[in-house]
This record gives sequence, C-alpha cells and structure tokens, in this order.
Amino acid sequence: MHIQWLSRLRPAATEVHKLPKKIQNEAGPSGGFEPESDCCIEDKSPSEGKVENESKELMVEIITFGYKTGSLPSANMMFDVRFLQNPFWVEELRERTGLEKPVQDYVLSQPLAQEFVSACIALLERVLPKLAEQGTEKFVVAFGCTGGQHRSVSIAEAIGKSLRESRPNYMIRISHRELDGSNVIPEDLSDKASCKAKS
Repeated sequence: MHIQWLSRLRPAATEVHKLPKKIQNEAGPSGGFEPESDCCIEDKSPSEGKVENESKELMVEIITFGYKTGSLPSANMMFDVRFLQNPFWVEELRERTGLEKPVQDYVLSQPLAQEFVSACIALLERVLPKLAEQGTEKFVVAFGCTGGQHRSVSIAEAIGKSLRESRPNYMIRISHRELDGSNVIPEDLSDKASCKAKS
C-alpha cells in the first residue's frame, strides 16, 4: 500500500486581484497561503513490485578427484588441497577415506585446513546467492588432492555440510570420483558411508 500526500496552496492576497473571480474565491480570509491536503492512496499488489532477496533453488555440486588418476573435471571453481598434510603417510589412515571420522579429524584438525574451509565457505556464501538471483541453475566446485581419497574428500564433506545447514533451499550434491562404488554419495548417507579407495 503506497500513500502519497498532495498539497495545494491558496494564492496570496497580493495576487488575488490578478486571478479570475472564480479563482479569487479560493483565497482564504487572511489572504495568505492556506494549504489544503489531499490524500491519494495507491494500492500496489506485491506481485507488481520487485521482491527483494527472493530465495531461488540452485544446485551446487561438490566433486573431489585425484590429480594422479585422470583428467581434471569440469568445474566453475577448482581448488588444489595438496598443501595439507596427507593422511596417506599415517599407516592406520592409509586405507581409510575422507568419509570416515578418523581421516576427517586428521585433516580438519590442521589450522591451515580450518582457515581454508572457513575462507571457502565465506566465498561461496557470497557468490551462491548472487548466482541464484541471476537464474543460475547449477554451480560446480571441485577439490583435488593426490589420490582423491583423503584430503579432498574431507574438505568437500565439511564444506557441503556447512552449506546444507546455511542454505537449505539449495540442492547440495557431493560426489567423490576416486572412491569405489557409486560416484555419487547419497545425501542421507554421506556422513555414514565408508568406502575404500581403489587399489
């Protein structure tokens, strides 16, 4: 509902004699300015105006891969996380994957990993809503490490979990190219699945 106030002024006494008689009658007894206000009410339906901050569905695909196992995937953003310490060199973690808590704890306990995850989340939280506003339907983010088994998987899972919590209207899909079984880990199983890397 838009309300617009319109104001009109009666002519001053010194100017009355210059006006037609019919208009002279508009002058008040004091001969000065006497404002009259009219209220003009304009009713605008919300559908006619622009709806700000409209939530739009966006598919965000987070994928992981190994640099030593094949070609680079197609992605809108790609990050190389080989700068993080590699669980592969910890004997009890070597055969595990970033879908398992011991590996995630090892990777995400590193201060540099924590900084990196926070920075990525902050970047995506700024970029994704703008993409949704522009009508983008799908956005792909890729994380790579040497074998695509430990570091990239742990990072992708952490970021995917954060986005699912902060952007429930987006479809967040996580896939791990180098892990056995289905390339796509179902969302409701992503926190529980345990896969071993290809030999």
